[in-house]
Amino acid sequence: MIGNENISFDMLNVFIKVSETKSINQSSKVLLLTQPAISKKNSSIRKLRGGTTV
Repeated sequence: MIGNENISFDMLNVFIKVSETKSINQSSKVLLLTQPAISKKNSSIRKLRGGTTV
């Protein structure tokens, strides 16, 4: 946790799926979310972690 922000279950689920599929496009199809929604959640995780994700 950084400040008042937490990584939500939804954000974590997106991160895991993108890591597994190595594709935002494929992850969006599996999770039934738009590609921009996946990118936004992934970006939020990156910011909370202070930079990059795996």
